[in-house]
Amino acid sequence: MKKLLAIVVLGLLTNNTVNADETFLSCTSDSGGSITLSFDTKTKIGKEYVGGDSKIIYDLNISDANLLFQRFYEGSFIRGWNIDRYSGNATLNSTFNSDPNDKSIRSYEYNCRRGSKIF
Repeated sequence: MKKLLAIVVLGLLTNNTVNADETFLSCTSDSGGSITLSFDTKTKIGKEYVGGDSKIIYDLNISDANLLFQRFYEGSFIRGWNIDRYSGNATLNSTFNSDPNDKSIRSYEYNCRRGSKIF
């Protein structure tokens, strides 16, 4: 019985399989730009990594067909991603403009694929 318990404990200690809830996406545009996104299905939070340790946090809505990342400031939409879960096609919609009086929404097209850490 002790041997069986030791085998089970050793098996659990050496089994490094982790069910990560956070999925990473690597997205590229036709112009050559790239952005890394991640989302967590349990917390319903999306993240856009913008360099270093900086990231933009989004509310996440998940449907069978799409991932929708949305960010609001004082009740107004400022930025969002709409990602087709089947094709990987993504649209970034943003009101971040160099002119603070310009409230138009700009759209940028990307193609996303599941990403993984290389290092």
